[in-house]
Amino acid sequence: MKTYRVLFALLAVSIILLITCGITTAQEKKDATFTTDNPDPKERIAVEKLPEMVNAANPVYPDEAKKNNISGKAYVKVLVNKEGKPIKAFVIKSDSELFIKPAVDAAMQSQFTPAFNKGLPISVWIVLPYRFETENQVQDYSEAGPQTFDTVELAKTNMNGLIEMALKKANTEGWRYDKIGGNISFGDESALYRVIQKDKTWYGFITRDGVNIYKYRADSLEEIFKFVNYLKNKKK
Repeated sequence: MKTYRVLFALLAVSIILLITCGITTAQEKKDATFTTDNPDPKERIAVEKLPEMVNAANPVYPDEAKKNNISGKAYVKVLVNKEGKPIKAFVIKSDSELFIKPAVDAAMQSQFTPAFNKGLPISVWIVLPYRFETENQVQDYSEAGPQTFDTVELAKTNMNGLIEMALKKANTEGWRYDKIGGNISFGDESALYRVIQKDKTWYGFITRDGVNIYKYRADSLEEIFKFVNYLKNKKK
């Protein structure tokens, strides 16, 4: 009888160990999807902080597109690794085949901060939009301002209020609102932020130059760069 009890106890322990090992293995597999260096482009990965572009490479406008007055957009999916380096990229949508190579080249030449999850850097896929415009197409920035105030203090107060309103709206709508640092700036003070909605990401830029305030919204950091360069050239 004692022998049966011992055998039964050993069998029970063995079953518990097998179940425990199975759970641990499953959990390890689950965690691996968040730390793998080469995640599947279609896989949804938990991310607490997305990569930030710190140096945006501009795509080369194809000569054939210029010659034929072809303009449009290309969307590139790029894998940014734990060091913030792009290691793979491919176009998921393009208005012209001519834009595919220069868009991929620009994505691969750009520099990022890494994504983070649970305090650790991880590799993730992100989507970058690139706009191709012919030389005779001039971007209209009239809606961006400036809004002019009587004094610098009034301009400062208004700028702070605009930023607070944007943050409040993002919280109300359930959007993710990330302030981005980096080398995109103009005037006396600037704020650059990224808003992530359910299926869309866009960027907002607000800047104060003396008593003037400019606001601009775009689908990509590349377009923000263009707007800032426009302001700098305008001020010369």
